[in-house]
Amino acid sequence: MSESRSELSKVMLANEVDPLDVLILNELSAGKSRTTLTEELKKNYDIELSRTEVEKRIDKMIEKGVLTRIHTIITNPVKLFDHVFLNWWKLPLRPLLRRDELTWDEATKRILEISRKYGNMIMMLFTPEGEGEYDLVAFVCTNDMRKYYEFLEELTREELLEKSKTQRVHSPSMVHFDPVILPSYEIYKETYTRYKKAFEKMRFE
Repeated sequence: MSESRSELSKVMLANEVDPLDVLILNELSAGKSRTTLTEELKKNYDIELSRTEVEKRIDKMIEKGVLTRIHTIITNPVKLFDHVFLNWWKLPLRPLLRRDELTWDEATKRILEISRKYGNMIMMLFTPEGEGEYDLVAFVCTNDMRKYYEFLEELTREELLEKSKTQRVHSPSMVHFDPVILPSYEIYKETYTRYKKAFEKMRFE
């Protein structure tokens, strides 16, 4: 597996979503009230933002379409991740190298265990309706497709994947995702700061 350092989402930069915005989204998604967010940020993170500043940030995210609902927090993953897609998987239910038959339940558990090694890019994993050739559908959000391909390669080596196809999600703003899909505040803050320092260094060299 490749080095696990997080990549910065280019689409988040394009939408001017900074670490404080991500923190506000995470707090709102955890059920915190926007009216008490100033006190919560000070108490839990020692971050001082006025209520006016918090409201401006929330309104700006709504205006840009990053935040699509406020009372029940719903985010648009296309505004937060560079790659958002559905991946259809056909499972080798009778692997060549094993005598046992692999059930869907066993396959799903093992797939999710392996996915944790690659950063939990699978937000939802479900079985498609009907009797098509594909057994599972993964809803994937990631900034690092190289890691995702490595994940698929490991599934193939472990005889958990026979073949797959990808269907990109272009406009999920008409679909409301629950639970909320958000990057981690601490990880995004570290990555954002690292890239910002590198950018400043390039400017003055």
